Amino acid sequence: MKTCLVFAILLMVALATFAQSEEIVEVVPNEQVHTLQKRQLNRLPGCQLWECAANCRRRGFSGGYCAFTGCFCY
Repeated sequence: MKTCLVFAILLMVALATFAQSEEIVEVVPNEQVHTLQKRQLNRLPGCQLWECAANCRRRGFSGGYCAFTGCFCY
């Protein structure tokens, strides 16, 4: 019985919230409620593990590994 009552209250709150959000859209129809802008991220140089290791071996190193900032030889 208590579970049914709690579920009914939660359902009413959800419906009230949904109805309120619809009213906001009707008040200002041409303007978006939430406007999110994408962040401009700089693309860092990509790295493939096998290319990095091969290039490092060609240059005389024993190998290499890829990191977020590029290839590092060791």
